[in-house]
Amino acid sequence: MLADTAFEDINEAKADMDHIYNQSDPRAYFHELNKLDYAIPDTAKPIFQKLIGHLQQHQRETLHILDLGCSYGVNAAILKHDLSMDELYEHWGQKKMTDATSEGVVAYDQQFFNDIDTSEDIMVIGLDQAENAIAYGCPWS
Repeated sequence: MLADTAFEDINEAKADMDHIYNQSDPRAYFHELNKLDYAIPDTAKPIFQKLIGHLQQHQRETLHILDLGCSYGVNAAILKHDLSMDELYEHWGQKKMTDATSEGVVAYDQQFFNDIDTSEDIMVIGLDQAENAIAYGCPWS
């Protein structure tokens, strides 16, 4: 019971993203993350890259990575396309994104990710409770 209380106390400090977490595109989500200066994926990236490199030494096929709680595919974008959080914040903060429809954002993002280098030797599989966030990445994943 004491552990449950401690866990609840820790979670009290977390930002509540429920109102933006399951939108049809990631603009509001990244706007909030940027305001909070969220940088965990950038901090974790070199660790993931080291683990991926180690696993690839022992496997010749495409490496499949399961991203639990993937939201809009932040880790996939960072690992498959060698992007940073700042680059993602800049991408979704562009003026042309402000007035775009969700369909327009999805089409633009599909083109954006298709036009940049992609690591073909890894496949990131996302799992999340937010159906819209998962569906957002499906057109080009």
